[in-house]
Amino acid sequence: MFLTFSFSQDYVFFYGNGCQHCAKVEEFFKENDIENKFSIDFKEIYFNRDNLKDLNQYLDKLGLSTDQIGVPFLVINSGADCSYLNGDEPIVEYFQNKLAQTTTGNCKETAGTGSVIQESTNSLKKQLSFF
Repeated sequence: MFLTFSFSQDYVFFYGNGCQHCAKVEEFFKENDIENKFSIDFKEIYFNRDNLKDLNQYLDKLGLSTDQIGVPFLVINSGADCSYLNGDEPIVEYFQNKLAQTTTGNCKETAGTGSVIQESTNSLKKQLSFF
């Protein structure tokens, strides 16, 4: 018998091919079957301008710029509200907590809307050559 959990959040995971921090998150996702447990849209931004435009739309909504963030970057959509996590450790920790909630049956949301979790020392704008 399998239990199915429904989460009200949808996620958008922005990453870059060749990014070591992104690879850590992707490995965690793979090891924990995150793609099949959560609704996540994966968007590579180093080589895909359409995905980069999508990221910029979220940044506008969140009041951020590419100078303030880096990848990996996770958007947590909760209806009209959205929040975000920036960096491999906050993203992995967030999903570890979500997975723990599924085993305990406690589905309380832990992300803060629009809060800065970690400021990146390498801005995304500096990493992308076509800015």
